[in-house]
Amino acid sequence: MNDIIIYFKILKKHLHHLNAIFSLFIKRNIFIKFSKVFLEYLTVQLLRQKISSLRLTTDKEKLKIIVCLTFLCTLKKLETYLELMR
Repeated sequence: MNDIIIYFKILKKHLHHLNAIFSLFIKRNIFIKFSKVFLEYLTVQLLRQKISSLRLTTDKEKLKIIVCLTFLCTLKKLETYLELMR
């Protein structure tokens, strides 16, 4: 397990879900390093998306790559490009 993100706009629901997750951890003997726990972040980066309480935005680097892509006008060019991306 790598990342767990719990987010609710309503504090009461947020605390309820935190309690549920931590209770499951205790029940399953799952330990976490508190040095790796991050609480109360205004924004987080997840799957190259920036998530905040205001909105979901795409990473600027990702947008730059998409904007700079040349149009692949043949199936062969598309296949070659997709092969390079693997």
